[in-house]
Formats: sequence, C-alpha cells, structure tokens
Amino acid sequence: ELCGVQELLTAVVAVGRLRVTADRQLASDLAKQVDARLGADKFHARDLAALSVAYMRLDIVDRSFVKNILSCASVTLHEATPVEISQLVMACATVGVDQADEFIFAAVQLCSDKVDFMMPAE
Repeated sequence: ELCGVQELLTAVVAVGRLRVTADRQLASDLAKQVDARLGADKFHARDLAALSVAYMRLDIVDRSFVKNILSCASVTLHEATPVEISQLVMACATVGVDQADEFIFAAVQLCSDKVDFMMPAE
C-alpha cells in the first residue's frame, strides 16, 4: 500500500502513461486505494484531472469514480487550468453521471473567465 496521496497519484499516473492494461490487477488494486482515499484525503482538482486522464487511458472510469472526483474537485476547481478542467469534463462525458450537466456548465463558465487572462501559448 502506498502511504501518501502524492505517492498514490504518481503511481496511477505512471501506470496510465505506460498503459499497463495487460496487468488489470495492478490497475484494479490502485483504483481501490484511490477510491478509499477520495473520501478521506483532500485531493486538488489538478490532481484529480491527472487521475481522470490515467483512468481513461486504463479504461477503468466508472460512475462512482466520477461522482467522487466531482465532489472532491468542486472545492479547488477554480485553481485548475482550462486544460485540467477539460480533462475532468471528459471524464464526466465518458460515463455520464447525474451531476455532469451542472459540473460542465460550471466548468465552461470558469474556463470562459480564465481565457481572458491566458497567454497565447496556453
């Protein structure tokens, strides 16, 4: 078991980047740890965006995961970049949960507000 939130996040993102789909047990074990931590620990919206991308790459996104990340991300969503917000929106759209419409509307509003202050390269 990984001790810290950042260790767990790093492991999941690395496995996602490697697309270790052959070892479904590893992805499943990491997903169980993430699910257990989502309710207890504080994840930043940026971390949740990276986590959702890894889950999508590993094809393990499910409704309960998306519901959990939506509730966790709402607190720090304003600190996320438009790219990170779009990653969370993609996770919502992939599964389709009840709160998705409200979250997507808030995400679009937030991105619209941030675009005015972005550099051309962003």
